[in-house]
Amino acid sequence: MTTADPDETNQQDSPRRLRIAEHFLALLGRADTKPVLDLLSSTARYHVSGMHALSGTYSSSDEILAHLQELAVRTNGTLEATKWDDWLVGDFHVAAIGQLHMQANGQIYEGRHVFLFAFDTSDKIDAVTVFYEDSAAASRFFYEI
Repeated sequence: MTTADPDETNQQDSPRRLRIAEHFLALLGRADTKPVLDLLSSTARYHVSGMHALSGTYSSSDEILAHLQELAVRTNGTLEATKWDDWLVGDFHVAAIGQLHMQANGQIYEGRHVFLFAFDTSDKIDAVTVFYEDSAAASRFFYEI
């Protein structure tokens, strides 16, 4: 039995996709969300799991930007990643596991999140899915603010 060699082009693009995912995550919670547009494909989707005001699926660049702006407003620009635990890089996917901190209206939230990015062949983000380790804590925080 023989094993096919991985496609060298995809291996070379993986670090680039990792940098794009890192750049996207660095923009989370910031008031200026316009730079995100350069990272998204024309068919990009953004899905936030859970049952709270910011959960749902955002299916256009305008909806994604509006969601990210709402996140920045609701958290008063306090969202920050306190630690990135792991990065998983595939040919067309990048996953980031990190500890996030944010606060608003006297509430503090600390929780681990998983961000799953899917990329198209032109290295644009085609999908982002956000998962919470403790969705109940996230729901309580976003319900309160």
